[in-house]
Amino acid sequence: MENNQPLETQLVVPSNKNFFKILFFISTIIIFGLIATIYIISNIKSTNLQSSQTNSQTTSLKSTLTSYDSNNNIYTNSKYQLSLIIPKTVKERICQKTEDYYEFTSEEDVPLIFFEAENNVYFTRKYFYDGGVQIVIPAEPKPAFRPTNKYYSCQKYDTRIGLFGELGNANLQFSVYEANNDDELEQAIKAAYGSGCKLGEKTKTDKPDTYDIEILTDGKDPSQTECPIYFYTKNKFNQTKGIFVTFSLGQDCNIYKNGNCLDETIVNSLEFN
Repeated sequence: MENNQPLETQLVVPSNKNFFKILFFISTIIIFGLIATIYIISNIKSTNLQSSQTNSQTTSLKSTLTSYDSNNNIYTNSKYQLSLIIPKTVKERICQKTEDYYEFTSEEDVPLIFFEAENNVYFTRKYFYDGGVQIVIPAEPKPAFRPTNKYYSCQKYDTRIGLFGELGNANLQFSVYEANNDDELEQAIKAAYGSGCKLGEKTKTDKPDTYDIEILTDGKDPSQTECPIYFYTKNKFNQTKGIFVTFSLGQDCNIYKNGNCLDETIVNSLEFN
């Protein structure tokens, strides 16, 4: 006689031994995957750091400031193949506290250093002092006030390029442009000074293949001009090197030494190496 009872379905459960083997295998794969990922990321960071350090060293080697004589250094720019002579130090006013305020009572020699940003080179003092808020006193006719040489505070700053235009300014600045002919030279002039500026007369200097460059303005009213040159400039061009250098000297002397303004001396020391 046949047995008509329904068959029972049996659920096969893996043994504990097999389960732990599978879990161990999966965990091993995950751990090795994490180790491999960390290793790859570490190598990438190391490569980027080495590349960054190499680029930093290369950049720092483009320009140097070395001793020229007892009073001057020579700045050498390998990228643009030029050099010029600048003083080792400049005078900087020092503020000192007297009673309840600060005054600039003396000066000291501060080293001149340089910064570079894109095609611009800045020579500036290594540090400087800023007096902050100036003390004023009543003056006639009232309610006028007269500034004094006294300040509520005084702070010493190490110069950095981010301070230019804020607290400290470069003592002397020049910019470099590439130009291989007169057409490119005029385009460089426009890039440096404005689209309304044009190439003027080229005057040969005593330096090999080097010219003083005159800049022609558009002659328009200051409110309409596209060549806004309201300050003293000096411009040098070396046709062999294809390099145009602009010095923005402003309206006052930038670098004094022993009572003499050295701006022109520095500019005329420019050599194309």
